[in-house]
Amino acid sequence: MNKQPSSLFLAPDISFRKGKEGTYYLESNTPLPQAPASVLAYLERWAKDTPDSVFLAEKSQQRDQGWETISYAEFRNKALRLAAGLQPLGLSVDKPLMLVSGNSIANALIIFACYYLGVPAVPVSPSYSLLSKRYEKVHYIQELTGSSVVFAQTYQAFAGVLEALASKGVSVITADETPCETGQRTIDQLVTAGVDAAFEPTDPKPDSIAKILFTSGSTGMPKGVINTHQMLTCNQEAMATIWPFLNQQKHVLLDWLPWHHTFGGNHNFNMVLRNGASLYIDDGKPTPEGIVQTLENLKTVSPTISFNVAMGYDLLATALEQDADAARRFFRELRLIFFAAAALPESIWKRLEALIEVYAKEPVPITSSWGQTETAPVCTSVYFGNRVSNNIGLPIPGTSVKLTPVGGLMELRVKGPNIMPGYYNQADKTLDAFDDEGYLRSGDAVELYDVSQPELGLVFKGRVSENFKLLSGTWVNVGDLRVALIARLSPLVSDIVVCGHNEKFIGILMFPNKQACEEFVGEPITGNDAFSHTGLTDKLRQALQAHNLENGASSKRVAKALLLATPPSFEHSEITDKGYLNQRGVISNRKAEVDKLYAGTDMPGVISL
Repeated sequence: MNKQPSSLFLAPDISFRKGKEGTYYLESNTPLPQAPASVLAYLERWAKDTPDSVFLAEKSQQRDQGWETISYAEFRNKALRLAAGLQPLGLSVDKPLMLVSGNSIANALIIFACYYLGVPAVPVSPSYSLLSKRYEKVHYIQELTGSSVVFAQTYQAFAGVLEALASKGVSVITADETPCETGQRTIDQLVTAGVDAAFEPTDPKPDSIAKILFTSGSTGMPKGVINTHQMLTCNQEAMATIWPFLNQQKHVLLDWLPWHHTFGGNHNFNMVLRNGASLYIDDGKPTPEGIVQTLENLKTVSPTISFNVAMGYDLLATALEQDADAARRFFRELRLIFFAAAALPESIWKRLEALIEVYAKEPVPITSSWGQTETAPVCTSVYFGNRVSNNIGLPIPGTSVKLTPVGGLMELRVKGPNIMPGYYNQADKTLDAFDDEGYLRSGDAVELYDVSQPELGLVFKGRVSENFKLLSGTWVNVGDLRVALIARLSPLVSDIVVCGHNEKFIGILMFPNKQACEEFVGEPITGNDAFSHTGLTDKLRQALQAHNLENGASSKRVAKALLLATPPSFEHSEITDKGYLNQRGVISNRKAEVDKLYAGTDMPGVISL
């Protein structure tokens, strides 16, 4: 494990004990600082202390005009006036406000107006509105929460879902300059109305609801996770404790991660707010098309902290390797690279280290953490020297970790002030979420990197529910196998999906790294059959054979593999909004390709081993 710059991280101080029936308990001995009642305290502080500092920035609608910004004082004052203007709409704890569009200054103003009103905000994935014609999940969420008002950035883009909700009596708000014929209100109208309105902002209690965030719903309807104000502030105070460098300078983020998820909306957004930093909303995404926009934004913004997922760093590294000017701008002020949601493959880690060596002014650690929507989100963090990509670190101050044997694995369970009180209006699911000691059952499998040295952290082993049995009854640990195979097949393969539930053998679907494959074959790759290039498939076969020589057991041995011609799709739920691969979504959407793996005879394109 490598040494990280000592000025960035607090030295871990962890207690460790063994419990009954093979359980382990870990927690930080560092006390959790007193947290404010709500994140509004952070906003009030910076609006007073640094009123003119940029809080949020987004690209102008006339893109050649650069960034539109709003300062801390401007944001605070506009959010208060918006809250006053929202009063007549009948919002309450039982009638919250739902947001169906993505990251924007207007989106943030709506959420903070809800905080000032004492009303829960309900951010919803835009894909539920834009990729569906029936809006089943939007209707489900609206009915579950009782949302009486809905916000969308523009009427035109969300007209279908807004009209459907309006027909149910839900009031509509947009950021459009002029309302449409359905009579929706605009933010500017509400702000204007709030100027002269009598309004006394609420003082949220720590245990009152700030947000209702929804789980991905990849295997059914999403669950509504209650996020209290205490959860949000305790998480930020813990992070500021283990990352003391947050207080050492004014930080700048260029970030795309969506606010309807806990990574972008709680971890990143509230970190900016807690520390008086500036957040530039990146309208790029971790896709071949979206990275182009991120590079354009890097022409004017040099981040001090980079937050992303593994797929995003793969694309970013490729772009920076080809564009020295962009690389210099990216690393000019950078102090930390952070990834979450999935392990960072070794090949990407090495490429980032090579870029750091050339372009960074000082060492830039690459680090990670673990959390869920139910945990606001951070519970463990790697705040020590580490070079293990699936190490999720140690408990943060205030959080207790329990490792419990489940089905041959160790399930990670957590307890602390950052843990949800339950699922909204779903008492049965809430009851099932906690064990008899009050620990949240995460469903994630981990193990200690070294039981004799618990201070070296916890290693992520995948979802307990992702593992499956072969027809023989042998369990396959998907998390371990996926990491091992990506390392073996990199850089030609960027990610894989492990198949074989109730089958005789393991098969894998491989998503290629197009640039690396083109470099290998020495020519551009186009068309659906291009990845059947003989030299390429031979190279992958050799790598898989080498893996099988070292892993002869049926639970690890790959019998067949197929290189996919098309990248994973956001639109078909193969990639989550957070940017990581949805194994179940790919298997469901690519049934024809999975069937090729398990056909009675070898099919074209399938690598047999």
